[in-house]
Amino acid sequence: MINNKIVPYKYKWRTLVIVILISLIILGPTLSPLLTSSLIKHPFDNSARLSFHFFCALLFGFYGLQITINDKITFTRLGLTVVILLLYICLTNLFFRSHYRIDKIIDSICQLGLFFVVYNALSLKLITVRDFIYLFVSAALVTLSLALIIGIAQIIKILPSNNLYFSFTGTFNNPAKFALYLSSIFPVTYTTIFYFPKGYRYHRIFLSSAIIISLGILVIIAISATRAAFIGVIISIAFISALKFPKSARIISVVFIGLILVLIILSLTNFKSNSAIGRLTIWKISCKMIDDNPMFGIGLGNFESQYNHCQSTYFYNNQSKHEEIKLADTVRYAYNDFLERFIEQGIMGSLVFIFLLCSIFKNLFSLRLYKGESLFLLTSSIGIIISILSSGLFSYTYNILPNQNLFYIGIALVNFVGAQRNLSLKTFIVARYLFSTLKIVLLTFSVSLLWYSVKQTYAYVNWANPSMYVLEYEEMEHLSKSLNDDPIFNLEYSTALIEAGRYKEVIELLANSPTVSPQAYTNLGNAYYALKRIKDAEASFIIAMYMVPNRFESKKALMDFYYQNNDTLKCKTIASLILKSPIKIPSTKVAKIKREAEYLIACLQNNSL
Repeated sequence: MINNKIVPYKYKWRTLVIVILISLIILGPTLSPLLTSSLIKHPFDNSARLSFHFFCALLFGFYGLQITINDKITFTRLGLTVVILLLYICLTNLFFRSHYRIDKIIDSICQLGLFFVVYNALSLKLITVRDFIYLFVSAALVTLSLALIIGIAQIIKILPSNNLYFSFTGTFNNPAKFALYLSSIFPVTYTTIFYFPKGYRYHRIFLSSAIIISLGILVIIAISATRAAFIGVIISIAFISALKFPKSARIISVVFIGLILVLIILSLTNFKSNSAIGRLTIWKISCKMIDDNPMFGIGLGNFESQYNHCQSTYFYNNQSKHEEIKLADTVRYAYNDFLERFIEQGIMGSLVFIFLLCSIFKNLFSLRLYKGESLFLLTSSIGIIISILSSGLFSYTYNILPNQNLFYIGIALVNFVGAQRNLSLKTFIVARYLFSTLKIVLLTFSVSLLWYSVKQTYAYVNWANPSMYVLEYEEMEHLSKSLNDDPIFNLEYSTALIEAGRYKEVIELLANSPTVSPQAYTNLGNAYYALKRIKDAEASFIIAMYMVPNRFESKKALMDFYYQNNDTLKCKTIASLILKSPIKIPSTKVAKIKREAEYLIACLQNNSL
């Protein structure tokens, strides 16, 4: 059991360093995009990951220097399952996939390292439980306070939104991501209200701050109208409340289950019904992807590229699905974390993940045996995991990097608290040569990760440099060595190569690109056409058109291709389709495309071309 006795508050220097680095890992991915918005290209996708890699490199390096040969390593079933799961993800991608996302693999390795460091830092008493609770709650409250202040300032128009299409986005570029992040970390504040250990210094400050921030989270989620975030918050409140008030647990469960059912019924009827139809379509198409590799999956980070290609095939074969076509768009997520995990990791990876969840939730049966610090850590950690999993049933909660970090920190804490009660837990002193190998590997990875994060940051800063707003292909060729995993960069690079007439390089680049979009396939079609590969060009233009069939730019590209290739009948067919297609978002560009199609049909009918 963890010692619940309150001791004088005093940091050792190495404890202070670990506290600061773990705090920065929690704070960095959430706040860094705002701090670097003018420095880094697409900061809300890139800056969060760069800061995570950078601070992980520092943490792993410092931890590698601190462990000694007399430190004992403990094994638990939960810990081994985490290691197996993340190693499975990395190894299957590196050795069995033709395309893989190196940034996603590095994320997984860092999360494995974060789990290892948090668990062992507590086990080896590099940081005390009391210090960690102060750290964990303080970092959460500070992060949430800043995020809520920014979100409220955007709502009342004091600060601009990070996205022109939304009135507020908080510290993200999308209100849904903001709400899903708030719902994932909400269990920390809600648990603090009931279970923050009594006798800690500043107890009242922590308690009052947690109450205010919890109310603020509920208000922001309500304004965002993000259903998945509602579900995550409702289930985490039900779990923590039922634990706090065991006599009323059954009533609490019935009430909150009723709220969830009402929310689901509203979603499928009038409340954001188009969104619900869109997600049903995504799930239907996603299920077809399982056949590609049911045993081992398509690989981590490959869902987006594989899905959009599959969506193109689906709409090509189902052109009468007018409601689905109207709502179609490029898709990055399956809007169901379990389905996406199954598609990417297959049956084998999913079975390991299920075993991981069973190892976590078996602690629920003995939850009432814990008190004080143990109860706080276990309740908040399981609350985070439950919130992420429940909201992930209807959205992409796990795909948000700060949520992934919270998920693995939560697992590390569950592993640590559970290990304190397991008297049969085996410990051993690592042999001297194995210890030296472990230390060298940890320090080598730390230095490599630090170099990688700095190199990536330098490349993104150069890409965003205003003096190079329009980069020549030579400059982009230099950056491509660092940014070849970035789909937006690859798209811009392919456009620059086309303008330079380097069509073979366009084909080579996009054939190995980790993700695809209609514009990418349009560029590919233009490259094929320039090289007189007519059939390949036509296939690329058709894929682009049906990938998001309500867009007019890809239809125009196919129409122009048929016109340039003197295919009158097909040109007229696509031009007629453009005129018949409803306009999703009116614009001068769409109006111009329709006028061109109308003029082209008139000319073809009069045989005046």
